[in-house]
Amino acid sequence: MNAPRTGADEVAGAWAQSAELTFRFLFVLVAFLTAGWLFSNCRQVRPDSRAVVLRFGTVVREAGPGLLLALPRPIERVVILPSADRQIAFHLDIAATSRLLRK
Repeated sequence: MNAPRTGADEVAGAWAQSAELTFRFLFVLVAFLTAGWLFSNCRQVRPDSRAVVLRFGTVVREAGPGLLLALPRPIERVVILPSADRQIAFHLDIAATSRLLRK
């Protein structure tokens, strides 16, 4: 036989149910945020670009066009650069520039 519930039991049950729903909501929220963080460094490198992957500031690899998977920040950082054929060579002769500035 079940004992009849009193008013105090109903209040405690309501608070327990509310706390359980809150913790479930927080668990789902943290799970979604973690999944988003884990997939935050999935990049698509365009055909006219290349990517350099830095792990803790050190160059780990260079990737060409296509899908790039890297560890999330702050572990790895992806820097997208123009490909070598799109870069303009710029040479500066410092000695000649300093002579021009003196005149």
